[in-house]
Order: sequence, then structure tokens, then C-alpha cells
Amino acid sequence: MEETWEEVLTLLRERIPLNVFNIWIRPIRLIEIKENTVSLGCPNKFFINWVKNNYLDVIQSTLDTITQRHYQIDLKVDVVKREYQDSTKKDEQLSFPNIPIYSYTGRRLMKSFTFDQFVVGASNNLAHSAAWALATGNDNYTLPLYFISNTGLGKSHLTQAIGNHILRYRPNTKILYLTTEEFTNDMVYSLKRNQIESFKDKYRKNCDILMLEEVHFLSGKQKIQTELTYTLDALASDNKKVVFTSSHLPEDIPNLSGRLKSRLASGLITRIDTPDYETRVRILKKKASNYHITVSDDVIQYLAEHIKGDIRQLESSLIGLLARSTLLNEPVDLPMAKEAIKGILGKKETVVSIDTIQALTSNYYKIPIEEMKSKSRRKAIVLCRDVAMYLCRNYTEQSLEAIGKAFNRNHSTVLHGIDTIEQEIKRKSKVYYQIEFLSKQLRNMESRS
Repeated sequence: MEETWEEVLTLLRERIPLNVFNIWIRPIRLIEIKENTVSLGCPNKFFINWVKNNYLDVIQSTLDTITQRHYQIDLKVDVVKREYQDSTKKDEQLSFPNIPIYSYTGRRLMKSFTFDQFVVGASNNLAHSAAWALATGNDNYTLPLYFISNTGLGKSHLTQAIGNHILRYRPNTKILYLTTEEFTNDMVYSLKRNQIESFKDKYRKNCDILMLEEVHFLSGKQKIQTELTYTLDALASDNKKVVFTSSHLPEDIPNLSGRLKSRLASGLITRIDTPDYETRVRILKKKASNYHITVSDDVIQYLAEHIKGDIRQLESSLIGLLARSTLLNEPVDLPMAKEAIKGILGKKETVVSIDTIQALTSNYYKIPIEEMKSKSRRKAIVLCRDVAMYLCRNYTEQSLEAIGKAFNRNHSTVLHGIDTIEQEIKRKSKVYYQIEFLSKQLRNMESRS
């Protein structure tokens, strides 16, 4: 029984952010199983109420998944003092009655990673559309997908959303979802035990959809690359579906065979970029709703302005606010938000100021600062102003309102200017190289401080 509960905890740890898990899930202790009821111990009544209101559903669904049956969950105040239990004394192990052993291959899909939980924006629209097409297409839709992005931008979410959607409507579909490292370990294990034919059957014949994360891990592993190439050929010949994820394009993965590069690049390669401000706002609102946190618009906007690179950091900021609000018994407000993100971004001195950036861009484009702040719509002045506002957004801690005030512009004008530069960067126009040069100057200023 204890082993089964540990398995429940393991799966919950995958489904819930780690800091939330450590605060609200890890302290829960299995007390007993009685008929169709599982009794779980919590530290106090406040803890019980919070778990009931926020996490009971996910605990229930996870328990049902592991045990393959439904138990009522009874939360009780745990009177056992666990910190100093004598390790030589072992409680009699409880066991679930008549529970079949639940086995699976590959990783479990996180049920929370669904399409309706994925926030679509300009940075991920193509990737989302491609994932949806693969998930909802008929069996003849076999275009391989290759998601590329930095960590924490949603490629794993989209990959698992494909699997969850297919299993919802076609539950008999055989899906293998795993990292490339796990694929490698599985092959090595099979070779050592002379079970390579079983390995081949597993991935080539007993698999309808193969989803491989982190394919850049294959770099330099020639034997694994060869086996995966044959596997992909077998899947393609049977019209099976394949999804890859990586932080690198196939052609940029070092020590990768030409044949495998060709297979990886044979489908649709879709990039997921860093979400823009509006998308970050919608992500934060979605996460706040999921966690049942009431957060004002000014807090949401402040977090969206300052946390830019990683969706996980956005989620961590809300979890941090939730923990602070709960432990201090105070409402979530802007001062609390400012304090919370220090633990995420780190407290650092502002080396580059708006004035510094204005002076730098003024000198580079030969446009006086007074003209940059003027109402002039002359093309050269507008470009200089937009570039300066973009750099202020990325190299200072100032809000959009503060940046706008420094340029005699409002919030929406600043956003429009930043978006214009972001589009130029994506097109790799001459502005892209100008931004690279100016950014290097600003980074040099930071490094010298």
C-alpha cells in the first residue's frame, strides 16, 4: 500500500509544480484503506480546507489512474508526529484489495497538458495549429512534427496535448512518449539482455504514435542514431505518426548522421518563440484561474512586464504569490508581487537606464533625443524611437508606462513600437543587425559594472 501511495506521489509531482507539491502534497500521509475509502492525513484543519478547495480533484484523478478503480478520499488531521519516528520500527504495510498491477511503457502523459490549457499567441500559433491538425487528423495524416524552442516555452505541453487528445477519442491508440535519453537507455538495456528484437517490436510494430523529446541528446551516439533511423523508416512505411522536440534544428545538432538529419527534417519544423506581452498576460490569467487565485490586473501586468523568457517562471511567480498570501494571510497585491519576483529573477542593480539607452540610440542613428521624444512621424525618427523603446523593455526593469512617459508616449504606443521591432527581428531585416549591435553595447556596459 505504501508503495502504491508513493507511486501516486510520483505522478502528482509530474502534474503539479514542484514548489506547490512540496508545500501542499508531500506532507500528506497515507493512514489507512477501509473498504472503498482511502484516509489521508494532513498537518492541520487549515491544510485540509486548502487541499480540498485546490488539489483534491488532481489527487483523486491520480489515485484513480494508479489503482484503476475509484476510492473515496477522506482527509483527516494527522496526529502522528513523523519527523522523529524510529526508523527501526516499521508499520505493517497496508495494501489495496484486488488491485491489478498497473504497467505502462514510456512516460505517462500529464492530463493537465491539453489543448484547452494551452494559451495561443503570435509566438506559438503555427506550432499549435500543426499539433491540432496532427491530433485531429485521420489516420492518413502522417506528417512528422518537429517542435523547436528554448526550455519552458510549451513544446512538451503541445506534444502531450496531441497524445491526450488522441487517447480521449481513440483510447486504443498505442502511444509511446519518452525522452531520447530514455529511448537510448531502453536500447542499451535490451542489448545487454539479448532482447533487441523485443525492443524493435515495441517501437516499430506495437506503436501507433512515437513522441520523442530532446532529440539533440542523440549527438555523437552513432549506434542509437542508426537504430532510430531504421525505426523511423518502419513507422513511416506503416503510416505511423511521429513527433520530435528539441532546442536545436536538425542541421544544428552536432555529430548527427546525414540520414537521421534527413528523417528529422522531413516533416514540418515549427518554432515556438518567447511569448509577447499580451500572450504573457493571458497565460498569467489562465494560470491564476487554474489555481483559483484572485489577482488584480495591475499585478498581472507587472508580472507580464518583468518575467519575459520562460512560461515556467510565469507560473512560479503565481505559485510564489499563492504561498506568500497563504502563509502570511494577506491578499495578493502589487508590493507582494514585486517582492515575489525577486526570488525568480534575482535582485540585481539596474546598470542600464532609459537615459543610457536613449543616449546610445541617439548617437547611433544621429537623431537628437529631443526629436526622439517629439511627435514627429518622420520614418528615421520613428525607427530610432521604436528601437530605443524595445531596448528599454529588454534591458531595464521599467514598466511600459514608465518607458512611455520617458518618450512622451502612452502604453499602447510603446507596445506597438516594440511589436514593430520584434517583427523586423523575425524577418532578419537590417534592423535585426542594428539591434544585435546595440544589444552588444548594452551587454558590455553591464559586464563592466
